[in-house]
Amino acid sequence: MDGRIVIHFGYDTMPNRMEIAGNLGESQWERLQRPSKQAVKTKQRTRPPRVKEQIVVDCEFNNNVLNSEDGVEFDCRPTACRPNYRMIVVRKNLSVEKGGNILFDDIRDFFYITNDQDSTKEEIVFSCNDHCHQENVIEQL
Repeated sequence: MDGRIVIHFGYDTMPNRMEIAGNLGESQWERLQRPSKQAVKTKQRTRPPRVKEQIVVDCEFNNNVLNSEDGVEFDCRPTACRPNYRMIVVRKNLSVEKGGNILFDDIRDFFYITNDQDSTKEEIVFSCNDHCHQENVIEQL
């Protein structure tokens, strides 16, 4: 990157950005693949049964279930900036469930901005997700 600092940031959802993302053709959207979990390097331990999902269903809490993630990118230049940046949009297809029944589908768009032209969409999105996780850990400390 010729000595420049590489940035990856989440970006506020703005009406003009939503319009640009909405006008992109469906053929431009690509399915994002989350990386698989890390392989266990030691002896696999027995895990307790997972009961959280069943409690959420039994207590009839609202539960957002991720069905798929699609991504697209385009060039943009924020108002106060000189250079163009790479804008990545992730469209999450969610189902809102209550008591095991699907109430409705929910589509949410998330925006990320970067000057990184070398990384893939997935690498940038997951890098931003990792930053969020680090911020949560720092806040909890």
